[in-house]
Parts: sequence; C-alpha cells; structure tokens
Amino acid sequence: MTNTNKVLNRLLDFENSELLNTADKIIKTGNKIIDKVDEIHHIEPMSIEQFLIKTSPKIDKEIIHHANSNHLTPIGGEIKFSTQNNDKILVVWEFYFTDKDSKYSKIGGEKTINTLLLTIEANHQIKANDLVFNINPPTLA
Repeated sequence: MTNTNKVLNRLLDFENSELLNTADKIIKTGNKIIDKVDEIHHIEPMSIEQFLIKTSPKIDKEIIHHANSNHLTPIGGEIKFSTQNNDKILVVWEFYFTDKDSKYSKIGGEKTINTLLLTIEANHQIKANDLVFNINPPTLA
C-alpha cells in the first residue's frame, strides 16, 4: 500500500468516525440556535432618514410635553450626528422655545448609538462630516 493510499484510508476512517459526526451535530445545532436568536433579535441597519423617522415621535412627544408643561411655544431645533469613535456615533438634539415674553429657552438630549445600527453608507457620511438636520416644531395638542 502506498503512502497516498494510507493517507486516504486514514481520512476515510476519520470522516466516518463518531467524533467527527458528533462535532458536526454540535455545529449544526449551534447554527440553528444562532439563526433563531438572529431571527428574533436581528435589527437591519438603517439609513439616517429611517433613524430620524423612527426617533421623531419620541422627540416630538418630549417637545410637546415640555411646551405644554411650561406654557412655551416651540420654534425649532436640530439633531446632530457625529463620530464618537470607531464603533459609536453621538446623536445630540436641541430644541428651542419662546415664552409669552419672547424669551428663549432650550431643551435637548444626547444618545450614543452603535455604528451597526446604521448602514455603511450612513456611517461613511457621518465620518466624512458631522451631519445636522433641522427639527420642525410639532403641532401642540
């Protein structure tokens, strides 16, 4: 028997071994578990526009609450995206109001988000330049 035949026989023995079959079953089970977790918790990366659409109702609610609680008129604001480090983006929003005496006031907030939440294109846009978008005043109820 040649060395090549010996190697092929050893490979066939290993291919049919219980150890390899068990390892294969474990890998397949692990992949099924990962697929199920991904199916339940997977978040598709979103564009900046999609992020703004998703977060706008929460910001509007806070603006309306602040305006109504303090008898203020909302006049406008901005939301800014900037790179914090390689895997984080800082999102800062500010909103301005006037009172009955035309004095200005401001509220705002900030949140650090993972770059994986946004598309690759969105991350490149933010890394190239900080992005700033206007916030129009919501209608008070």
